[in-house]
Amino acid sequence: MTNHSPPQESQAWLLRNPWAVSLGSAGFVLAMLWIAASVDWDLSATIGGGSRHAPLWLLLLLGGPLFGAGVVVGIVRQVRVLTGHTPGAPTDLPQDGFRRLVVVSPHGAGRAPIAVAYFRRLLPPDVEVTARALDPAVRVDPEVVVAMHLDGVEIAPDAVPVHLEPQDLIDADLVVRIGCRDTCAVPRGTQVQDWFVDAGAGGVIAWSAVRDAIHGRVDRLAQQLGVETAASRPSDVP
Repeated sequence: MTNHSPPQESQAWLLRNPWAVSLGSAGFVLAMLWIAASVDWDLSATIGGGSRHAPLWLLLLLGGPLFGAGVVVGIVRQVRVLTGHTPGAPTDLPQDGFRRLVVVSPHGAGRAPIAVAYFRRLLPPDVEVTARALDPAVRVDPEVVVAMHLDGVEIAPDAVPVHLEPQDLIDADLVVRIGCRDTCAVPRGTQVQDWFVDAGAGGVIAWSAVRDAIHGRVDRLAQQLGVETAASRPSDVP
């Protein structure tokens, strides 16, 4: 399984607790207001000292929209958390009732087939794992096929997902969206995880990194569902 560095863990924590983004941004906004008040709102006043200084108007012009947006984004994402649409949040699914998992991606030429291949290896055979795409590609990227072969997993070049239909989401016990959170709405009450894994930039090495990132997420989700997974996995790249 892929090892996770402290920055990755911090990012995952922030995704599950976006209120912290709002709180931190609000603190910076209040600090800027306090600084402005301390110089009687003189926009030409110099803030800071030495080589690190700037006029008040520049501080407000750059910092106001930036941290103001942070407050809004944090609130919006916290609402999504409270309504059950949490990116990468732990999924509380009854193991006895888990029967259908749907993986959705924009085109299905790489990330979705990778995820489905690992899910089918780890989950019990009575769990149906399917891939869907918003705009299906004609075939799986050949470099994805090679990257998976290096890990001992065979993917057929024509194993691309079919087009996503609304009923697919209604019937799913869990939906995993990869790279399409904002373009694939799920019915209210449907369990959903969002995986922020970029598509490979090109080349087998790049897709191997994508493969490992997805494999790690598959392992974690499988563990949440009570499935034993390997504690570690070999590296393909020396």
